[in-house]
Amino acid sequence: MAEGESEVVFLPPQGIIKWYDDFLKLLETRKVTKVDKEFLQNQNIASGNEYTLIAALKFLGLVDKDGNAKEALDSLSVVGDKRKENLSKVVRSGYSHLFEDVKLDLEHTDPDTLVNCFKSDYKMGSPTTAGRAARVFVFLAQKADIPLSQKIVDELGVSEDKKRVAKKPKTDKTKVDKTKQESKIEQVKLSEGVLAHFMLKDVGYVDVKDKDTFELAKGYMKLLSKKLGIEEEKIG
Repeated sequence: MAEGESEVVFLPPQGIIKWYDDFLKLLETRKVTKVDKEFLQNQNIASGNEYTLIAALKFLGLVDKDGNAKEALDSLSVVGDKRKENLSKVVRSGYSHLFEDVKLDLEHTDPDTLVNCFKSDYKMGSPTTAGRAARVFVFLAQKADIPLSQKIVDELGVSEDKKRVAKKPKTDKTKVDKTKQESKIEQVKLSEGVLAHFMLKDVGYVDVKDKDTFELAKGYMKLLSKKLGIEEEKIG
């Protein structure tokens, strides 16, 4: 570094675990040469927080100041034990202060001590911010098979179930069929001179006597029925 230049210091990774999980999964499917806001937007990763993730990748030594991929990033484009081995090197290098200076005994450390380390040693500010950073660290450490105490795993770890996006509950076909039946246009006995009888939300029943209005409403109901997958029924 030239005299007079100042090194930019990035804070430890923080934010949502899913950003890091999505990014690591991406590396399994393609070679990434540069990470910038546009790239992350195209991949739908860390939406609205792209710069936070990019700063985290710089902290971990995966990209340079311009977002260009470094050798460490390429090393994660593998799977299995080799990836865990390479990710372990990335984590230990990125968090070198934690491993080499603080020398925290992660196999026997409690969650509070780890969070306090991020707050004080990494100058993260509030315990809340430090806690988020500690969770990201634990996630990466778990991915890299770095030994952690059971207390840390229980309180700060992320299980596969928690990472997984909540699945939509299975739809009960019986309820769907019932809903469709209830949604069908109800046949009613029309009064003299009435062409159609509709139920409008927050209004109640409305009688259509005008032929032009009837044809317009009939066309609309056909389109609506088709869109909702409801069998068409005769109106009027």
